[in-house]
Amino acid sequence: VDLGLPDALLFKTLWDLAAIEKRLGRLEAARAGFTELTASRNPYRARAYEELAKDYEHREHDYAAALEMTRRALELEDTPGMRRREERLRGRLEKLSARQAKKLGDGRRRGSGTPAGDDAGAETAQRSI
Repeated sequence: VDLGLPDALLFKTLWDLAAIEKRLGRLEAARAGFTELTASRNPYRARAYEELAKDYEHREHDYAAALEMTRRALELEDTPGMRRREERLRGRLEKLSARQAKKLGDGRRRGSGTPAGDDAGAETAQRSI
């Protein structure tokens, strides 16, 4: 970003604009502003990653992306709040993974008893036609 402003003022302005966009409900513009702040070293970089993590978690329900943004923020600024977010997201992803694994297992038990892609089941179906 080149607006001809001193760096300190530029990054503060970008942060304020992104925060205003968020408050006004213009979430795509807010996300763009926060993303811009993550692209270079500045005093708002960790906070911008935190805002992106919140957006991915609460709006997009993309917990893997939220966890990635949280970890990037932690690399820059290790805070108790970000550690709690990391733990919560990790737990949520583990729970979702276990739920998906269970659904896959339930689907196989309800089916023909043969795993998907099993050639023996296909041969049986072919003979009965």
